[in-house]
Amino acid sequence: MSREIEERLERIPVINLVVRFLKEIKLPGFEGLSIYDLVELYVIGIVRGALTTRASAIAFSFFTAIFPFLLFVIILIPYIPIANFQTEFLDFLNSFLPPQTSEFFIDNIFKDISSNKSGGLLSTIFVLSILLMANGVSAVFSGFETSYHEQLVRGVFKQYLFALGVALILAVLVLVTVAFFGYFQIYIIQPLYESLSGQQ
Repeated sequence: MSREIEERLERIPVINLVVRFLKEIKLPGFEGLSIYDLVELYVIGIVRGALTTRASAIAFSFFTAIFPFLLFVIILIPYIPIANFQTEFLDFLNSFLPPQTSEFFIDNIFKDISSNKSGGLLSTIFVLSILLMANGVSAVFSGFETSYHEQLVRGVFKQYLFALGVALILAVLVLVTVAFFGYFQIYIIQPLYESLSGQQ
C-alpha cells in the first residue's frame, strides 16, 4: 500500500508491532489483502473521500424534505374517513406536545387547515414534498456513489428518476407507518391504558 504511511508507522514503537501482526493475517476472498491493507484502504477512503461533508449534505437534504411531508400529512388528516379520528388525533398530540405548542398548533395551524379543505394546497404540498424527498434520496445516491477509490457515473435524469422511485417507495412506507402507529396508539394503546387506569 502506501510506503509513506508504512514508514511513519514503523517509527512508532508499539504501533509497528501491531502493523506487522496485521500484515501477517491474510483474509480469504480478499485477493491476498491483509487486515492492515483493508484498514488502510478504509481510513484513506474516509479521510480523502470527504465523508463528513457528504454526510452533512445528505442530512440537510432530508431535513428540508421533512417539513413539506409533515405538512402534507397534517393536510391529509381531515380527509381520513374514520369517525372521531380528528379529535382523537388532537388528543394524541396534546398528550406529548408542550401546552403552549399544542395550543398554537391546534388553534392556528390545524383548525385553519381543517376548515379550509383545499385540493390545490394538498396537491401542491404533495408534489413539493415528493420533489424534495427525491432530492434527498438523490443526495444519498450522490454521497454513496462517489468514493476516493472508485466513482459511479450516472446521468442526471436517470439518477433523479431512480431517486424519485425510491422517494415514492419511502413516502408510501412512511405513510403506512404513520397510519399504523396512529391507529395503534389511538385505538389500542389508549383504550387499554384507560381500562387499566380505571380498574385501579
